[in-house]
Amino acid sequence: MPLDARGHLSSVQLQALREQLQGRLLWRSLELDRLLAELRNHTGPAGERTALYAGITLAEAQAAELQEALERMATGDYGRCRACDAPIAFAHLKLRPLARHCPRCAREHAG
Repeated sequence: MPLDARGHLSSVQLQALREQLQGRLLWRSLELDRLLAELRNHTGPAGERTALYAGITLAEAQAAELQEALERMATGDYGRCRACDAPIAFAHLKLRPLARHCPRCAREHAG
């Protein structure tokens, strides 16, 4: 199984992660479309409208994160820690495909 240019993810692993990200992006885009349609047709209380705006904002932010991860993949920067440049393990990326930091650096940034 050949590794990518940065040496730690195979083309098969990258494809699996790409498909996972694309699937999530599609689902998020459909959810955003649904929320926007619901907002256009909304006739209920203002509180519900506020909740719809919050849902739209969240869906847009999540879609942007997914798109950014796909762009990192296209440029070869996906799967490397932004803090220490260490490779992020495939097993970790399968669980957290948006990860920008290795587990060690993520703990340091969180604490």
